[in-house]
Amino acid sequence: MTLRLAEARSWAERYAVADSVLTDRFTQDPGPDPRLDHAWHRLSIEKGRGSLPRLADQLGWSSRHLARRFADGIGLAPSTAARLVRFETAAAFLQAPAAPTWAEVAASSGYADQPHLIRDVRDFAHTTPGRLRTEVVACVPQL
Repeated sequence: MTLRLAEARSWAERYAVADSVLTDRFTQDPGPDPRLDHAWHRLSIEKGRGSLPRLADQLGWSSRHLARRFADGIGLAPSTAARLVRFETAAAFLQAPAAPTWAEVAASSGYADQPHLIRDVRDFAHTTPGRLRTEVVACVPQL
């Protein structure tokens, strides 16, 4: 750009050069990195249960690079995204006609134990597990 500006003979040409360079720079959208799409897809398929270091290795990235790319592209750390996926899976289990126990929900959703599920209910739903169950069941149409 500097060379093109120096070669311009008038202010009008300089403005045209600057406008052209800036327009090109701001309109070039490389789109999402397919590896980041793959990482999100793997997290979703594995219901947040997969190994994040293994995922990073599959992508040819370090765990730290995966965390940076996730934060930049998705806005969350990969571990937080995995927690959200597990929480979503747990909330879906609450819609079952036969009410599973919290231990069953935790085990079926990929949680290490019930306290981890309860922590995520409090963090993501800002309520207690009992209230969450009541709210989810109230939203499901009864056939």
